[in-house]
Amino acid sequence: MARPASVARTLRIAPALQRRADRIIAQTDRICDDRLDAEYKAFARKLVGRIGRKRGSPLAYGEERVWVGAVLFTVGRYNFLFEGEEEPHMTRDELGRLTGVPARRMAEKSKKIRDFLKLGEVDGELMKRKYFLAIVNPFLVKLDGLIVDVRELAPEVQEEAVRRGLVPPVPPPPGEGTVYRIQVWDRGAPRESAEVEVRGSATLGALASIVQQEFGDGDDETPRPWAFALDDRPLQRSRRLRVHEESMVPVFSTHAVHADRVRIAEAGLKPGARFRFVRGGDDVLECWLRLLGTRPAMEGEWEGGALAASRPTGPGGGAGPEAEEE
Repeated sequence: MARPASVARTLRIAPALQRRADRIIAQTDRICDDRLDAEYKAFARKLVGRIGRKRGSPLAYGEERVWVGAVLFTVGRYNFLFEGEEEPHMTRDELGRLTGVPARRMAEKSKKIRDFLKLGEVDGELMKRKYFLAIVNPFLVKLDGLIVDVRELAPEVQEEAVRRGLVPPVPPPPGEGTVYRIQVWDRGAPRESAEVEVRGSATLGALASIVQQEFGDGDDETPRPWAFALDDRPLQRSRRLRVHEESMVPVFSTHAVHADRVRIAEAGLKPGARFRFVRGGDDVLECWLRLLGTRPAMEGEWEGGALAASRPTGPGGGAGPEAEEE
């Protein structure tokens, strides 16, 4: 009877380690087929291959079940398996029960794997593309000695960068061609409001700037922490929003993406949605905002900037949320 094909051989693992590696891969394959997905299965195989090909590989030593747990733990760590709400998802203890290895021991072995392979916090070969691109910006290029985002450059420069293969094709910004009409109230004066029009491709940082210009001190350049919230949840696509003390802007604790990179069209707002803006610091500013609706952008609109002029509404011209509830 013919022996089954060796996966370890196709991964170019050292011959002396191939049988052992095949047994480890068979177990990671089984768990991925049952509880994870095909991408996890491929990542686990790739990681075993990288360990087995390296000179002085530790794969020859230790219990195979511990290697199975540590490999899956490492791949899960890079793909946020143990946090968030996306599928597949499981806890460290659940993975421990599947592999028969305590979570703490898997974590310790995973650390040894990362040290042995000198893996960083990001690894494109072991991460799903959506997570990798959320952390690593593929549109960064070096121009005159400076690192810049090619999407912020002129269209002809973008086209040349794509033609040379420096960046992938640049998609249109989310919300391009759409204008968001938003009404804003200072919570301290709910009967006075302003209506602003914001291009959907503008960032939340741009919206924060115009809110502060309308209702705060427009000449104050002191950096202050700020955040938007929808139903008391952060608007920036994450429930774990925190304020970065050094940069003074909200960031995602998981992906460390600055809120200035989140565009209004990506925030998940629906017409009629009411949300909140809060600026911290010594001079606290809190405003209510409501999305009135959207309209198509006119040709050539905002060629010099992202925001239209706001139109203040005096008392009686628009009632704030508190006034509506009276």
